[in-house]
Amino acid sequence: MESVKMRKWILFMIISFVTLGLVLPSGEASAEEVKSQYTPQDYEKYLANYDSDAAKAAGVSPEYISSAVMEAGKILEDFKALSKEDQEKFVESFTKIDPINIEENEVVVDDPINAMGDKGVSYENSVKFFGVPQTTYKVSVNYNVSGGKVKKINSSNARVVRNLNPVVRTGLNTGGKNAWVTGDNKAAVSGSFYYQIGPIKDIGITLGNVFIKAVGDKNGKRTYKKFTVD
Repeated sequence: MESVKMRKWILFMIISFVTLGLVLPSGEASAEEVKSQYTPQDYEKYLANYDSDAAKAAGVSPEYISSAVMEAGKILEDFKALSKEDQEKFVESFTKIDPINIEENEVVVDDPINAMGDKGVSYENSVKFFGVPQTTYKVSVNYNVSGGKVKKINSSNARVVRNLNPVVRTGLNTGGKNAWVTGDNKAAVSGSFYYQIGPIKDIGITLGNVFIKAVGDKNGKRTYKKFTVD
């Protein structure tokens, strides 16, 4: 029992150290000092300077980088519209490294394809990490249907659509994308993504994984979706 407590304490200390490194250039500081130095103005500057390099570093997939950069401008306007008190609470949440506080907020997008016997479905969903802006994931699959049978997978994708969280880094796990024809005449696609604090000086603390899945039938209709965070 003591060893379990010790491991939890060590993990807490590591996460705290990494988090402090994200918001302070150097030296030691308490959590309160971190909160006082990472200000709403810092976050406004982060969003105002969010460019293709920042999006790439955050884990955004190449084809979504331009839209993520544009989204940063909208988030900046929304953030500025908040009261000073809400802005303070918002940036303070960056230092609250508690996976229990992760919230899910679903955004569903269907992209049916009906040309030349090919069909397609997709599923998009987002996670709010510790109260910061949503990080969005999407899976899609294109497949061939002939004679009412799903014959083969033509192509599939598992992507990070956006990540405007200055603390979290995310990306597809190695071997994390899969697509297949199911035994009940459907096409399925899944994506498994890591999310972590950092990396800071090549060190990152992985807090968990995001799993997203979609299944489409012979008519190009999505019949199943799943989105989990562990």
